[in-house]
Amino acid sequence: MLGVRFELPAAYDIVDALGTGAYGTVVAAKEADVDAQGNPIENFVAIKKIERAFEHKVFAQRTLRELKIMRLLEHENILSIKSVL
Repeated sequence: MLGVRFELPAAYDIVDALGTGAYGTVVAAKEADVDAQGNPIENFVAIKKIERAFEHKVFAQRTLRELKIMRLLEHENILSIKSVL
């Protein structure tokens, strides 16, 4: 997507590219999951690939800051972190 290779677990299927910026590329994906009764569920998630996160100290600090802020914020209009790969 957008010239960036995404290597994701089999549970994720990339749907569309959402955008690219100075720190990474974001795609929309469907996550295949099952509920408590074993019925299949499709959740839509945004996946951000941050390239060269540790190339410079400043890049690493900004990446860590973004992760910390997103981990702490809980609002309906702000995405939360589900996992970090």
